[in-house]
Amino acid sequence: MATRPDPNVDISHFEVIFSARTAAPFSGDNPEIAGSSSSQGLSSFEKRQKFEKRNAERLQRVQEICQSKESPTYIRPVYFLSDPDRQLLQCHVAKVGCSFWTSVFRFLHLKAKGQLGGYRSPLDIPRFEVHHAKDHPEELYPRRVLAAEGPESKSVRNPYSRLWSVYLDKIVTLSLCTPTISFTEFLRNVGISYNNNRHYMPVTMMCNPCIFKPDYIGFQETFSDDAFHILQAVGLDHVAPKINQSVYQEHEIRSLTEYAYSIPDYWFDRQTNICQNKSTEMAMNLWRVFQFNGHIRSDLPFPRDLEEYTPASVTKMILDVIQKFPISKKEAKEQKLKYMTTAYKEVPADVIEGVQKKYKYDFLMFGYDANVDALK
Repeated sequence: MATRPDPNVDISHFEVIFSARTAAPFSGDNPEIAGSSSSQGLSSFEKRQKFEKRNAERLQRVQEICQSKESPTYIRPVYFLSDPDRQLLQCHVAKVGCSFWTSVFRFLHLKAKGQLGGYRSPLDIPRFEVHHAKDHPEELYPRRVLAAEGPESKSVRNPYSRLWSVYLDKIVTLSLCTPTISFTEFLRNVGISYNNNRHYMPVTMMCNPCIFKPDYIGFQETFSDDAFHILQAVGLDHVAPKINQSVYQEHEIRSLTEYAYSIPDYWFDRQTNICQNKSTEMAMNLWRVFQFNGHIRSDLPFPRDLEEYTPASVTKMILDVIQKFPISKKEAKEQKLKYMTTAYKEVPADVIEGVQKKYKYDFLMFGYDANVDALK
């Protein structure tokens, strides 16, 4: 997957990619919204107890680190998502359920202003509107430098998994008619870059838990349950969408395909003036990303028999393939892990060390194993 880096490769121009688009987790990046399998069969009370126990353990670990000599000292302006009544402030961390949280708070603000229109759930809001709507209320991103007003929450993720997701979203998907930089080159740039772009900035740098003391810490690995119980704790669980996995999968495929095709043409025109098949290449990139994230079986070739590659036709093509060649939850998980671990195996040790150094506190604070061979 990844190739050995060329020391002369200049990937600084890819910073434009990150500034051109806000975070939009691709299929598989956001876990299913329905309850996780680890909580199936439990009563609502038991699920709540389970969440409170793991949240207390996470907070205790963070507190212990904050009181030790290993405590990070970052203090920088931070963006929080919030509802109109400030019942909850969520640290805005890209690639950790960012689209879900943004859509939830966007929905609440639209509801408060009586502007929901036909939206009945946060998932009804098109992803492009979630991230790029011109009429975004300023209160959706209240900036805080010191402690926030109400209960605080943050979502965290294994840095290795998060960086792989950023690479798929910002590099693989956007590499139309231009050479794709390798995963190794991307990681090398991240490790040495002083430009801490928010799409891959360490979580502890964005929201230092020793400064912005959270009340809740959600993990990507238990995102569904964590998000629901965090919203429930502050009386906002009525907006948490409850749908089964097949419905959510269709929503992901449809919304993300539409989002990818809604990227302004001028962006691709700036990359190259000889790109003649943007629609086809976009479809191919989406196909690859959906395979990387376990929605499409890895042994299936990209269909080249469509007369026209539009958001509607590509969405239908992908959903038809998923229905005709289904992949089990276990197989999907194994396929996703195989793609990611294979990519990391090709990354040189010095590049991995750069990642470990930059994300030291993310590994330490949240209990993730910095040993890349331990990925699972």
